[in-house]
Amino acid sequence: MIPFDSIVAFRDKARMVYEFDAADVLASYMYPAMVRSFRGAGFQWATQFAYDPLALAYANTEYQTHYLNLAYTPSKAISLLIAGKAFHRIPRGKTFGVYPADTAFDVFRVSYRESLSEMNSGTEFYYSNPTDSKPVNAAGLEHVAGVGSSPVVHYSGTGAYFLDKVGVGLWRLEVMPDAVSVRNPFGKPAPGREVTRIEWHEHGMEVLLPDLGEGFAIRGLNAGNQYTGVAAGGHVDLSPGTYLLSNRASGGKAPAESKVGELGMNEFVAPQPHFKEAYISHTPYTEVSSGRAFTIRAIIVGVDTSDKAIVQISRVGGFGPGKMIPLMRAYGSGYVYTAEVPADIVTPGLLQYRIILQRSGDRDIVYPGGHAGNPFAWDYYDGDAGGGEWQTFVAASHEGLELFDANKDKDATTYSASRRGFAEWISGPDAGRLLLKLNGGVECFVGDKIRGRATEDFGEVVIRAKKDSSSGKLKITFIDGNGDTWSMFAELSDTLSNVVLPFSQLAAGDGFLLLPKPYPGFMPLRFSYSGGHGAFSWRNTEKIQITTEGGEGFELESVQFRP
Repeated sequence: MIPFDSIVAFRDKARMVYEFDAADVLASYMYPAMVRSFRGAGFQWATQFAYDPLALAYANTEYQTHYLNLAYTPSKAISLLIAGKAFHRIPRGKTFGVYPADTAFDVFRVSYRESLSEMNSGTEFYYSNPTDSKPVNAAGLEHVAGVGSSPVVHYSGTGAYFLDKVGVGLWRLEVMPDAVSVRNPFGKPAPGREVTRIEWHEHGMEVLLPDLGEGFAIRGLNAGNQYTGVAAGGHVDLSPGTYLLSNRASGGKAPAESKVGELGMNEFVAPQPHFKEAYISHTPYTEVSSGRAFTIRAIIVGVDTSDKAIVQISRVGGFGPGKMIPLMRAYGSGYVYTAEVPADIVTPGLLQYRIILQRSGDRDIVYPGGHAGNPFAWDYYDGDAGGGEWQTFVAASHEGLELFDANKDKDATTYSASRRGFAEWISGPDAGRLLLKLNGGVECFVGDKIRGRATEDFGEVVIRAKKDSSSGKLKITFIDGNGDTWSMFAELSDTLSNVVLPFSQLAAGDGFLLLPKPYPGFMPLRFSYSGGHGAFSWRNTEKIQITTEGGEGFELESVQFRP
């Protein structure tokens, strides 16, 4: 949408996007979708906002709301590569319908659920994350780039790789080191706060290109890379670097002065780890269902194969040290570890646990907090600041699922319907309970809360709130991962009370507010989409929005699903 496109003097001028980016987004599906919109609006030039230099990208201290670097955000970098191809390929003024039809356009595809950008043409095949899409012409491919696996490359590392054809049966391969996200990159910046860990490891790679065959030769090209070998069934084990892949008929030599664009065959630049110490990144379930086993998942970096990780978990108020459950490396991932908590310990109440990293020839490290020492020793303590423990609430059968709690969810996104709008947390009539007082509306991401209770059945929504104006009508909208919406209305009273709304009152919605409020201000606030992916499923809900039609004020304490 261009607010001045009706002004005659602007009609024949060049159209340029000064800077663009998806602020505070780490996923890799946005760039081609943005480019598709730019070209549809007739833009001839579009400049991406910021590229993080290698020296700062480990901590994202350059421009906080943006984060892009080939080594540290490989999926986003491949997505930008695809967006560049799309900008040059798509004609100005070309449209591809409306969502969801426009998620596949020309030779491109974007997917929110897969966090995927993809380009699949006769000669180029690029993907920002693992994909099952088959190349439209595998025999005609000249360029492949990706993160993860595809039908032409199976790779267990997490860095980007590039395959470029430099002759008949000859390919240049570049493999970047692993990038492992360990902290929220859009949190408070600090040079000592690592958000992405670089790890140099050898990984298996299977290359399935028709003109290479399964027994191709491979040799290292970059400085210090002395690797030579022959693939077995297309499989090789490789460390980061550049390589020449050659079939038996090629002679194993690239043409003189071979280059990939401006890049020399042996050129290779990649950062070493900024930090090397062990670190565990983990987010606990908010709550889980009683009587059902669940999986604890953690990302662990800075360890080797001789190190072990154990979950020590117990019920609050229980006796003894609880259960000791080993964390095992997940298949196909070098950094994801999982442990299954058995059903017999998942009883109503509160579970607390910590992860003990047992290092070969060194002291144990206990998380959260990263405190060194034997946690079972008589003199162990976790520091004056407190290391604490992770906690997960175990809900009893037929207990409600809390989607919003004003005491806890202070990161909710609020919206003001007027220039004098407000949002503040105030004390409520119940001791120790807060209310969110606002006009306009509020949005919460709830997908993380729902996933631990997805095996249960709920049938109604309970909103505890009161009105602050003459009108007390609230609109409650549920948004799933497809962008489908379902809505219902609640009438509030002058006193804080529960409003019970059965799912049967839900009707297919007509869209939702885009929150946080879009910038620049001329961008549309509302996304109109009538849905079309089936009936309402509370299990697929990712966000809820609670709004007033005219910007009236209200006070909100909680929102729950109940059986």
